Amino acid sequence: MTTLFVVVSGAQAVAETHTGLDRFHEQPLTWEPCPETLLEGLECADVQVPLDYAAPEGRTITVAVSRARASGEQSSRAQASGERRGTLFVNPGGPGISARHMPLPENPQGIGGLGDQRIAQVYDLIAMDPRGTGGSSPRIACEEHAAPPLPRPDEAEYEQLTDLAREGERDCQERFGNLRPHVSTANTARDMDVVRAVLGEDSLSYLGFSYGTTLGAVYGTLFPERLDRAVLDSAMPPEGTHREQYTQMAPAHTANVDRFTVWLAEHDDVYGLGEDAEEVHGLLLEVSDRLAADPREDVPGWGPLDGHGFDAIMGDHARYQQNWDVAADFVWRLANDEPFPENGTPRMDPIAELNPYTHGVLMTVMCETPWPTDPEVYRSETAEFAQAHPFGPGTFWTVPQWCTFAGWEPAEPPVEIDGEAFDDALVVQAEFDAQTPYEGGEALAEHLGAAMVTVTDDGGHGLYGAAGYSCATEAVDAYLVDGHAPEDVSCAGPAIPEPIPPLP
Repeated sequence: MTTLFVVVSGAQAVAETHTGLDRFHEQPLTWEPCPETLLEGLECADVQVPLDYAAPEGRTITVAVSRARASGEQSSRAQASGERRGTLFVNPGGPGISARHMPLPENPQGIGGLGDQRIAQVYDLIAMDPRGTGGSSPRIACEEHAAPPLPRPDEAEYEQLTDLAREGERDCQERFGNLRPHVSTANTARDMDVVRAVLGEDSLSYLGFSYGTTLGAVYGTLFPERLDRAVLDSAMPPEGTHREQYTQMAPAHTANVDRFTVWLAEHDDVYGLGEDAEEVHGLLLEVSDRLAADPREDVPGWGPLDGHGFDAIMGDHARYQQNWDVAADFVWRLANDEPFPENGTPRMDPIAELNPYTHGVLMTVMCETPWPTDPEVYRSETAEFAQAHPFGPGTFWTVPQWCTFAGWEPAEPPVEIDGEAFDDALVVQAEFDAQTPYEGGEALAEHLGAAMVTVTDDGGHGLYGAAGYSCATEAVDAYLVDGHAPEDVSCAGPAIPEPIPPLP
C-alpha cells in the first residue's frame, strides 16, 4: 500500500510518497476497560504507529486511545437502518494535553464533558493521547523544567526564566532528542489516520478545541478525502508562528480586564473600587504592588498570594463575565484588607492523576515554527508587554522559551493549511476569547470557507457543551447530529450578573 502525504511550506508544495503502512493499518485492536480509575466506563487500547512516517519500517511508538460507544436509542435505530454517523474524534487542545478523558460525561471535577452531549448518542467518541503525552509511549516527561508564569518579571526574574528555558531545552533534548523531531502536529494527524484505519472506518468526523483546531485543520489538509464533518471550537489562526499566536493572548486578556474595570466602575456604589475604569485599573495595580511586598496567606486554595499570582488570577477572572460578581468580591477583599470566608473552596485538579499536561511536548511542538534568535527581541517585547498587559499571562510568551535555545530541527516543515476539505465545516468562537482571540478564528473560518458561530460580548473558551453556551451547542448539534448544513450564527453568551454587595 502506498500513502501520499502532501506537505506544504510557503509557496512550495512537496509531494512525498510513504510506503509500508499496511502493517499499521491492519494491526489487531484489543479494547479493554481503561486501567485508570478516572477513566472508568471507557474502553482503551494502544495503537502502534511509526515514529517517522518517512521511514515506517523503523522504530515504532504507541498512542493510547479511548472509546465510548454511541449510547442513545437514536444511535441504535440509525445503526440498524444503515444511517449511523460513525466515529467522532475529539481533542481538547494543548499542545501537550492528553485526550482520553474527553468521552466521559462531565462530572463535578470537570473531567470529561462530552459523554453526556447529543453527539455521544450517534457517534462513537474516539480520543487519542497525542504522541508523547498521557498514556502514549514513550511519554516526553520534562515537567520539572516548567517555568512559573510571571506576568511582570523584574530583571532578576527575567534572567531566571531565561536560565530555566535554556536548562529545560538542554535536558529534554538529552533525554528525548531522538524523538522530538518527530513530535509534531502533522505526525499527530497521521497517527489519527492510522487509528481511523485500524477502526475500519473509511472516514472520520472531528471536534477539536483550541490547539485541537489546528490539529483538525492539518488532518483535513493531509487527508481531505478522509474527513467527514468538522467542528473547530475556539480556533487558532491558519497562519503565523506559534510564538506570534500565543503572544496574542496577553492583549486579549487585557481587553477582558478593560471590560471588567468598566463594569466595576459602573457599580462603584456597590464596591467602591473606583468611579471610572482608569481609577479601577490603578487600584488593581496598587493591590498587586501591595501583595508583592506582603503576600496574603488566607486566600482559599491559593496559599500565599503575591503580586504575580494576583496579576495572573485577575486576567483569568476578568474573562468570565458570568462570574464578575465573584471576581468583584475577590478584589474588594484584597483592596480593603478584608478576610476571606473560611469555607472557601480550594482548587482541585484530580485530572492531574491522568498526567494530562506534558510540558516537553508543548515545548517541542512550539518549535515547529521559527523563534527569534536575537535576545534583544525578547527583552524589548517583554518590557513592552509588562507595561501594556500586566494582567493575565502577560509576558509569558515574550520571554525566552525552550525553542529560543533549540539546537535541533523538526523532521519536516509545518503543514500549510488548505481549505479543500472544509467547505461545510463549522468554526465556533467567542468575541473576547482570551486564549484563542476572535480574530484568529475569524481568519481560519475565512481561510477554510467555513461557517462561523460567534458568541458575542464573551470571553469563554471551549464553548460546545459548556454551561451558558446553549446557542453554540445547539448549532454544533444541528450540524453534527442532525445533519443540517452549518450556518453563520451570532448569539450571546452567559449573562453578566447583578452586583452583590460584599459581606465582611
